[in-house]
Amino acid sequence: MLIAVYCFQGIGRSSFEGALKGTFADFFTSEKEGAFANIILQNGAFTSLGYYLAYNTPCSSSTHGSFCIQFKGGDQHNLLVLELTVVLSAAIAILGYWRASVLHRLGGWNRDSLITVDDTDDDDWLEEMSSLPSDLQHSAVPALDG
Repeated sequence: MLIAVYCFQGIGRSSFEGALKGTFADFFTSEKEGAFANIILQNGAFTSLGYYLAYNTPCSSSTHGSFCIQFKGGDQHNLLVLELTVVLSAAIAILGYWRASVLHRLGGWNRDSLITVDDTDDDDWLEEMSSLPSDLQHSAVPALDG
């Protein structure tokens, strides 16, 4: 039975890790090192939070029930907080992925698109505009009067 649990956990984790890293590689094509460093940072931060919550949420007399477990030292800890944190972070992750996929599909933002350098000369722009047909010249210039 224990071998089956480890096998399913390994299959699930490998599926998750592969899909997660593939998605980060697709979304952050220009800055993959930063994206993968962000994965490591998030894993470390939430693992630390999980250990902290598991150990530092003692049971009180009002919360004593099915969510309290006894550690080896005899202390009882309330895992309801930990369970709610997992569910909340999963919901936030789903919403965050949905938002990131929408931004990625629409062209999103990346650092390269935010930094633009206009190396064209104004005379070149005027020459290009004069070579357009007259009906396109008016539609290419944005209206400034609002």
